[in-house]
Amino acid sequence: MNDDDPLSRAEELLRDEQRRRKAKETAAESSPLAAIDRAVGTGSILWRRYLRRVWALFSWPVRKYWSLCKRLFHAFAKDADGRYSKPRGAATIFALALFTVFFGFHLIVNAIPMAARFTYDALAINLLADADVLVFSQPNSVEGRPGELVVYACRRYPCEAQFDSVEFRIRDSIYLDVVSYIRYFQPHYPGELAGAFVSEENGCKVRFYGKRIKFLGFYPQITHAVCQPINGANAEAVLAAVADVELR
Repeated sequence: MNDDDPLSRAEELLRDEQRRRKAKETAAESSPLAAIDRAVGTGSILWRRYLRRVWALFSWPVRKYWSLCKRLFHAFAKDADGRYSKPRGAATIFALALFTVFFGFHLIVNAIPMAARFTYDALAINLLADADVLVFSQPNSVEGRPGELVVYACRRYPCEAQFDSVEFRIRDSIYLDVVSYIRYFQPHYPGELAGAFVSEENGCKVRFYGKRIKFLGFYPQITHAVCQPINGANAEAVLAAVADVELR
């Protein structure tokens, strides 16, 4: 085909124009402004679809706390004559900031996890609790978790290692403390519950809640236990006897 052919030259010019346009678009997409624009757009969608709903749950207490801080500032930043005092204002701001940091830290680290665990325990114990008759060992402390005990069980005697064993936990619970105070006027003590497992091998009827989920670190939690010691020969008789016991 002749290079001077007008149609060929037009096609070549069109291809060149397309290449230049694509190069400009690629450069524009890789520019810092384009990256910022994409980030802003993504953030906007994230806020509208998800974060705004989450913020709606916290906006009311945040607004109330901010209103309280303003009232406290106006109350303590004035001198005896009711006039604003810069030193008192600075001291009030410092005290409010210090309290906010302290309060926020304990809210996130302690209060919210405690409330979440209380709610989970209350729902799980009342809605999902189950009872079973098993052969148990004695409880042992869980390393690195003070106040939490681990106890292993199996469904028949003798135990067949991992094919028949179940790992239970005994731990403190604010919900069980509340229930124990109402019923017995004393808190719930995990150590005293562990005292039901009196020997190296026990036939026990237990009430528990939760499931064993290895990758999430979840274990069934024992809340009540009635046990009798097993010496081997009396295993079936002991399990039959505790099966008839009614848990409180």
